[in-house]
Parts: sequence; C-alpha cells; structure tokens
Amino acid sequence: MGKVESGIFTGHLKWLGSFDECRQIQASVKTVQNDIIHPFKGQYCTIGIPVGDIIAGALGNLGALSCTHYLGVGFCIPDSCDKTELQTAINQVLPKIPLPGNKHLYAVYPHCQENNPKFDKKAIAAIATCSLFIAVMAIATLYDVIVIQRQKKTLKNTIEWHCAKWKRSGISVQTKIR
Repeated sequence: MGKVESGIFTGHLKWLGSFDECRQIQASVKTVQNDIIHPFKGQYCTIGIPVGDIIAGALGNLGALSCTHYLGVGFCIPDSCDKTELQTAINQVLPKIPLPGNKHLYAVYPHCQENNPKFDKKAIAAIATCSLFIAVMAIATLYDVIVIQRQKKTLKNTIEWHCAKWKRSGISVQTKIR
C-alpha cells in the first residue's frame, strides 16, 4: 500500500507509493525441496475509496461536500492477480474499519498498469503532431539565428560603413542603428 504523504489536512488524498520500486520486485514461491512453483513480478495498481460523505459528516455544518472526493491508494500486487481480485480483497477489509454514523468505506475504480503499455492511433497521432511542431520550431529558430541575424549584422555593418564614409566627406547623417 502507498505511504501516507504529507498534506493530508490540506486535502492531499493520493497515497500512491513508488511505481518504479513495485515494478522492480521479482519473487518466487518455493517448495520444501526448493523447487520454484510460481515466479512473479510486482504489478502496480491504484484504487479509489470515496471519502466525501465521511469528510462532510466530520465537518458537520461547516460545508457540504459531494461524494466526489476519493482517497487514491497505490498497491503493489503479484502480476498473477488482477484488478477485480484487488478490489475484492480491499472490500473485505474496509468495512471492518469503524466509522461514526454507521458509514462504511469501499473500493472503486481499480486500475492496474500494463507491463508494456501500447499506444493507440490517437496517441501516436498526438505524439507525431507535437514532434512535427517541435521540429518546425527548431528549424525556424536555427534559420533565424544563422540566416536572419547574420543578414542584420551585415546590413548594420554596411550602414555604419556608409555613414562613416559620408561623415568623412562632410555629409551630416543622423541614424539610429539597432
């Protein structure tokens, strides 16, 4: 289970734990003869626990909260388990927590992260579009730095040369060169 992080009294309701640490877990169940029965890896899952009614009951008349506030908790479970098994196990434990007003906690919205997430066509299109914009911006910036700024410097030098030439010949020139 994810560790309780700071800020709980300021509304920080996500106890997610460490995704990377969970994914690095590798273990196995061995028999008495040291035969490996079932090797498994860690699988990171999250689950939501609605707490809006409980918070509203604790605050009394200070304000009404809807039941849309969820405590998000991260779990590291064996990859042989799935999200419904996690939800079932959590829902067997949560009702045993005593709460005022005969309220009960329950788990909803279980989600387990895939080992190798696949990108759908929309995600690929979004990544390609963003990459194209970044490439165009980089090329335009390089063009500006290499070509346009060099031309401005050359033009400025040419104007300064002509102004100096005209001043030497007695022509009055007033310019503001940037």
